[in-house]
Order: sequence, then structure tokens, then C-alpha cells
Amino acid sequence: MADLTLVWGSHWKNVLVTRGNFSQDAVVITGQMRTDLIPKLLERSGEFRAKFTTRSHLAVFASQPMPDKSLRWQAAYDVFSAFRDLEEVELVVKLHPAERESVGYYREIALKAGLNQVRILYDVDLYELVAACDLLITCYSTVGGEAVYFGKPLIILDHHGDDLLGYHAEGVAWQVKDAGRLKIISDEILQGRMKPDPEKYLEFINRYAFAIDGAATQRSLSAIRAAGDDIFH
Repeated sequence: MADLTLVWGSHWKNVLVTRGNFSQDAVVITGQMRTDLIPKLLERSGEFRAKFTTRSHLAVFASQPMPDKSLRWQAAYDVFSAFRDLEEVELVVKLHPAERESVGYYREIALKAGLNQVRILYDVDLYELVAACDLLITCYSTVGGEAVYFGKPLIILDHHGDDLLGYHAEGVAWQVKDAGRLKIISDEILQGRMKPDPEKYLEFINRYAFAIDGAATQRSLSAIRAAGDDIFH
């Protein structure tokens, strides 16, 4: 067993201690080092936003290659249908890494849904896009968790109500099952009439990433140095 294991948040420490027989002292919560970029990226959100839209609102649909092909098609169709009549909203589809060749697939679905203007992007920085957006929509992608880290409103399009990653149960996402409800909730969020619960966001962050403060790397280094001092002295 390692003398020291660094974990992202309290959830992960609890798993190791209660299920993995790790000692409390051997597991240290330091946060996710990759999130150290987030505070600085949010400071530049206006700059990033200008790269993606000149409209009043920017919504992102994070796609994914679902095993159920009919559900994958329906999810895209519902998103495009929901945003067809929403004014001054730029919809960007951020393709999953496994979908880099799927631009034509999504464009065809958009046309069937009557949405003539949609940006379907693969080779862009996901974090810049999330920093710039006003709303993120996904089915069960881990990008949803990253939206929470950025403090962005999150909707899960969940046709069967499975809540596979627990975003709705955690209180950090609105759950919708069809295009009609997606349109209503999206409009309410974009118009500022519905907002995320800040306490639920903080609880989620504490469980899975500790804090989004730009200091996870420093905490990790400090924990390693402290462990080294204990070992060698």
C-alpha cells in the first residue's frame, strides 16, 4: 500500500477508507489539479465568448456516442427542436472525441428539426467553450460535472429518467425528458428566471473536487513534501 494517496474530494476519500481499507491518515484531499485553470479562464470568459458568438446567449450541447443509436439520434433532434425558436441564442454542439467525424450526422439531424443555424465543433478547447457559455446541456457526459465546476447552469436530457451520473439527484442539474420541456427550462435559465442552487454546487464541488480555487496543484505538492519530511525524519 502507498504511504500517501492524493484524492480529488471527500467522496473519493470516503470510498478508499470505507471500501478499500485505507487508513484516514494515508489519504489526503487536495482537489483536481486540472481545475486550477478554471478561475483564470473565467476571467477571460468575455474574450472566449467573442470567438463563439455575437448573440446574447450561448448554449452548449455536449454530445456523446451513446450505445443506443435511436436514443443518440433522439437526443440531438430534441436539442435542435428546442432551440429552433429561441431567439438570440447561439447553439454550439461540442462533439465528443469519439465523434470527430460526425459533423454531417448532426447537421442532417438539425435540418430535419428545422434548425438552420447551428455550430458543430470538434477541434476547440472545451474549457474555453464552457467558460464562455450561459448553459450546458448533456445526457450523461462527465462534461456536466465540469460545468458545475465553472458555475454554469446544467440541464440533463434524460429520456428514461435514469440520471446515470447522479447530477439531478445531487441537485446540480435540471432533468428534462423531451424537447418541449428542454425549451421551457432553457429559456427560463437564459432569461435569468431560473438559476442553479449555489449551496448544492458547493456541496458537489466539495465531494468531487474539494475547491475550485486554483490551488490544487500547490496543495498536492505540499502534501507530497510533508510526507517526504515525515519519512526521512
